Amino acid sequence: QTALHLGELFSALNHSVTFLHSGLHTWWESYPLPSYATEHLYTHPLSEPLDLIIDIDASLPAPIRKSFLLPGTHLVAFLRTFLQFSEMDASVYIETPIQTRSMEYIHEIWCWDVLNPAETLPSIQTMFPTCPIRAVPFFWTPTLTNYFTKSQRAFCFSPEPTWSIHIAEKNTNESSAIVPLVAIREATRRLSLASSSPPSPSPSVKFLVHHLDALTESRFLKENILAPIEFPTLPVSLAPTVPFHDLVKTANHLFFSHSRFTPLRPALLSLIWMGVPLFHNSLILRDLHPTLQEGYYKGNEISEWIACLQRFLVHPHVWWEGQKERRTALLRRFGLSVHREAWASLLDTI
Repeated sequence: QTALHLGELFSALNHSVTFLHSGLHTWWESYPLPSYATEHLYTHPLSEPLDLIIDIDASLPAPIRKSFLLPGTHLVAFLRTFLQFSEMDASVYIETPIQTRSMEYIHEIWCWDVLNPAETLPSIQTMFPTCPIRAVPFFWTPTLTNYFTKSQRAFCFSPEPTWSIHIAEKNTNESSAIVPLVAIREATRRLSLASSSPPSPSPSVKFLVHHLDALTESRFLKENILAPIEFPTLPVSLAPTVPFHDLVKTANHLFFSHSRFTPLRPALLSLIWMGVPLFHNSLILRDLHPTLQEGYYKGNEISEWIACLQRFLVHPHVWWEGQKERRTALLRRFGLSVHREAWASLLDTI
């Protein structure tokens, strides 16, 4: 998605755009090649030099980079995460086998400014002494979201709808379903969302937890999380991974997000655009619109989340009435047109 967003931006700035890829897939099956762009296998030589090559997540092999470094070419590694965590703190909590990554032939590193405050960059710079790090303006565009939803918005049926609350965390150090599971247990106890014997879903609220099935055989999870919260008694179902845009196909879907070590989960912007009611702990989203402030809970504060849920269940119409204003606020803060001039100035320095 980052590549497509950047491509749309550069096209709007009247630059030609080429998407480089390995050839394992000609293109995404679910999304057509944009009309403004061409594609090129990076294993094949270029017919003419490129002025700027952006290597998303620094994934290109060094020999491929070297083959692209023709006179006048500027090569950038775009790292999409909160670097202070992903590049430093995550090394203490190793989740996946190490993957060798080289910054060879890279001229500079770009990262999103909204995810990487200026005060966090000096420590990261020490890890890449030969590559200056530049925080670039974060922007977002609804083009992809509109394509997959066909511009349809989330909706509800009333009176007395049954709400499906989705939890779709990656279950990594930055994004975990553990706090939401504990919060569901406490909400069930306080709000009587389910009876404990026999377990049954609430007539008004049910929870669907995605991406958790792969962890359910973990002894630690079973003994230290699922057993104490009496997981089988909760109105929770384990669900397969679904794309966010599926949530506009049927009524009454909500989303419960819990992020750690990052101020913003960019994927949530698509949910906001689609109109899916959102509970979150992002300070950036909190200040975007009053309805997002109503859905905000601080950090790991379970009681605050329960209060958000109670407010929504009593006055759900407040969310739906704010849809147009939320979209306007989203584009005013993150829209391509707002950051176009800053990006034009940035590209002039290359």
